[in-house]
Amino acid sequence: MKKYLVLLLALMSFYTAANKVDNLFPGPVQAPKGMSKTQFSFHGSNASVEWFGQNKINVGFEGYHNSIWANNLCTDGFSKFICTHEPNHRATNLELKLLSSKEYGKVSGSCQAETKCTLGPSSNKFSSYRVNNRSTLILEAGTYYFGSLDLNSQANIVVNGVVNIHLNQFSAWGDNDVNANGQPRNLVFYHHNQKIEENYDPYAAPTVPKEDKFTFNTTSNIKTYIYSSGVVEIPFGGRLFGSVTARQLFMLGESEIIYSGELYGEQLHISPETYAASACEKIAISFSVKDSNGNLNSQAEGLLSVAISSKNDDACWINPNDASDTCHPKRIDNVMLKDGQASLLLAGMGGSIDVVGSFVPSSINVKELIGSAGPYSFSPSGYTVNNGRPIEIIAGKGASAPIKAVKSVGAGLCETEDSIQGKIFFTTTTNYERPKSGTKKALVNGNETDDPNGVTGVDFKNGEGQLEVNYFDAGHVSVDLEVALSPNADDALDAENQRRPKPETPPEKGRANIYARPYTLAICNAGTVLPDEEDIGLERPFLRAGERFNLALRPIIWSKDHMVGPKAASIIPWRSEHCLVNKWADTPNFWKSDAPPTTVALSPTAAISSPPGGESVTIGEFSKAHTEAVNGRYKFTGIAVDDVGTYRFYSKLGSTYLGMEVTPSEREVGRFYPSHFGIASEFKRGVDAAYDEDGNGFTYLDQPFSGEFSIHAMDINDKPVSNYHRYTGATDKAKFEDWVIDSVEHYPYDGTDLSSRWDGARLNSARWAAGTGGVSEVKVSGNMMIRKGNREDGPFAPLRFAVGVATNDRDNTAFELCANDSDLGCSKSVIKPGETTFGAQIAEGPFFFGRMRIGGFTETQDFSGEQMLPVIVEYWNGSHFETNVRDNASFVHLAGSLRDQLVSNSKNIETQIQWQNGSTAEGKESVSQGVYNLKVVPQQGNKAVPFREQFRFWQCLAVGCEVDETPISGFIEQPWLQYGWESATELKKTSGLVTYGHYRGSDRLIYKGEKSITLTGE
Repeated sequence: MKKYLVLLLALMSFYTAANKVDNLFPGPVQAPKGMSKTQFSFHGSNASVEWFGQNKINVGFEGYHNSIWANNLCTDGFSKFICTHEPNHRATNLELKLLSSKEYGKVSGSCQAETKCTLGPSSNKFSSYRVNNRSTLILEAGTYYFGSLDLNSQANIVVNGVVNIHLNQFSAWGDNDVNANGQPRNLVFYHHNQKIEENYDPYAAPTVPKEDKFTFNTTSNIKTYIYSSGVVEIPFGGRLFGSVTARQLFMLGESEIIYSGELYGEQLHISPETYAASACEKIAISFSVKDSNGNLNSQAEGLLSVAISSKNDDACWINPNDASDTCHPKRIDNVMLKDGQASLLLAGMGGSIDVVGSFVPSSINVKELIGSAGPYSFSPSGYTVNNGRPIEIIAGKGASAPIKAVKSVGAGLCETEDSIQGKIFFTTTTNYERPKSGTKKALVNGNETDDPNGVTGVDFKNGEGQLEVNYFDAGHVSVDLEVALSPNADDALDAENQRRPKPETPPEKGRANIYARPYTLAICNAGTVLPDEEDIGLERPFLRAGERFNLALRPIIWSKDHMVGPKAASIIPWRSEHCLVNKWADTPNFWKSDAPPTTVALSPTAAISSPPGGESVTIGEFSKAHTEAVNGRYKFTGIAVDDVGTYRFYSKLGSTYLGMEVTPSEREVGRFYPSHFGIASEFKRGVDAAYDEDGNGFTYLDQPFSGEFSIHAMDINDKPVSNYHRYTGATDKAKFEDWVIDSVEHYPYDGTDLSSRWDGARLNSARWAAGTGGVSEVKVSGNMMIRKGNREDGPFAPLRFAVGVATNDRDNTAFELCANDSDLGCSKSVIKPGETTFGAQIAEGPFFFGRMRIGGFTETQDFSGEQMLPVIVEYWNGSHFETNVRDNASFVHLAGSLRDQLVSNSKNIETQIQWQNGSTAEGKESVSQGVYNLKVVPQQGNKAVPFREQFRFWQCLAVGCEVDETPISGFIEQPWLQYGWESATELKKTSGLVTYGHYRGSDRLIYKGEKSITLTGE
């Protein structure tokens, strides 16, 4: 019993239960899983089971009897075929048990004859209930429990919403309508009776009493799903639109079961579900694929086929995309369903037109679906508006459309009754189609509809007139026009031939379908105060580039009082009234859940407005479903513009709205300004780190080095912007200056100004321009040098190079300087000498006053042994020169060396100078830790004559090095190593003295600093 009660509680929430069962109605006829003695039988001729669009229909019962009724067949709606007996084609077994008074209570009830009675969730349990002759029982949405429910002759059931009925016994005595004007999926019967044919004999009379079977009598119109643990019987000529899951199912002669699709999961939804039209009016019917939650599946695509499932040969289908307006009798196939939707027009004559549709997807992500709707009906004469097509308007602006007095000539065709002349009066009623509710009424010829005391007059000439329609909201509404008596007796005599309502006859009608779209989507504030027209005109600063802000889109109507732009403008310029609720109305029906689906979005590109010639920016994708409005606005947060300037933002819809393009709105937003200046630099030291013994690199004074630095205007994410350089105003852009200091240790760095000794590429003539990738930059690139002073100085360890703002821009943009020298993500701060200006360090490094010196020797002992001639690179250490042991880069040359023979006892005997490997080839070698030792190898002459030789040896360091006025070439210049020789010529060389042999007195030259002057070898 506990299990049974839990099941009943689950079934009380119909759609909740849907998520807990596999499927209760997988086809038109089947038994629950696991049940025995299941039986399906045709008990008469010409009965049929229909599943539109399916050429194979399974009969899911153990027993299937059709042996003598060969004309009892299954059908896809057009051709008949043998049903497939498939015993395993079953539905979920709910294990229904017989209801007791604990479930349905002890109260009995009835609806008296020829009355209307209404039951709701608060009165939903009856031991018995009788609906008497010609009465109507109206059931509000909910779940109901009956011990027995009886419908007397001509008694009807009408449901408002989704209704579930649990009962033990059901009887209908004939000519009953059960949910006849509703949809089958809105009504489900759960028949708990347990009695069955225990020993079924297809040729014997049934043994189950009538009251224990779920059955009805002819002629009845039943639209429902039936789930029974017992017997269901479809009587002779009975027609059930829905599905039957039962333990035993018997169909009598000429009965029909027409499948309406699965009850749960995805659906092919058809709207409107029912409609009564006037003659020659075409009913616009939409088909949409919806998921199990009722939401549009906009990814669904495939082919749609629809047909008339009732016996009406005058109804036909028109594809709105078919320019020929061909009306296809009964059926139309292979209609493209895209973005989850398709639309068709239904035309015809007569009533009781039920339709069924079948969707075959092109993707495996969506299954085949079937849907049904109806009934629809057409009167033989009436009025047609806009030739049966929707009137497309801008909300608030309205449009004109023709109205014609017509009569049907069959097959969806009509003709104008040109004898109709004069004024005809109509009562008017607004119907909310999509969405299904609203607060604003449509206007016809300036009159608001639904006025119980007013009528709208239309002048007809030769059967034709004109309507002016308007609607101050968005969506699909229809206006029913019903002929009324003239409010003035004289007016009634205007035309002899005009149509007039006749007593005891239905009034003639017409319907205007109105598709109204929003005027535009205005761009409004949403937490961030956006700039107004004055702000834009004066280019006031708004936000830093890259800084995030919010805005909102507001769907609004058209207004002649605030008309913006030319007629049929392609863009609607923004104005402040667009965003004021008390100045400009919005379209509240736009954001309702059952409104036409669409998405509200910003254009991913914001177009540049200022500076002229600037680059537009991409802001990314920002969109919301039409249902996501809050207080009438669609708020977008976290928008960022990563460049400077003023930009035009555009609103848009992600798709058309009821087939119409919604005009985008445009709003200028800005001015976005730089967050700060950034610096990118690369300075290459004269001696690379690879040739520095300390591994850092250094530079000699007077030694050229390459330097490059670029100043960028940056956004808040440290990315350079591209439009800053395009501004042309006097204060629009900053100007810069550079300097170099001999830095002290404390921070911010300051020190002695050495800017006057900084030669080469500098900021003097640099201007803002487009750099690599189009970014705005001030760039300096080229060779640089720090000159030697008038005397030796240094070492400078380090010099610091910096740039600073010389003239501020209008936003006082500055460099991001580090508060502490250990901070990251900022520029080191360097003070401009003699001022309080702080700049950004672009480079630093050690600089040395250097020279090259060549040592010498005097050999007085061993005239045949090799000697070493050192070439030394030195730097000024602050008090004197010392060997620069860090230098592994400076060069020593043989090709660029000079020798001057000073003294020799034989001009044919010369000492040879070699590289360390003994070679005398011209070329160069690098010093090691500041020194290179050349080999000096004396030539052995006549041993009888004492060997004597003295020569001077030079290294050429700069252009102009010559011997006897002959220029020397083939060496790499190193002018920064020149230092303090006796003459301008000597400045280009440095020399050392080599002496071999014994001399007398002053028969050789003696040089200052010469070793072994005492000839002792010391």
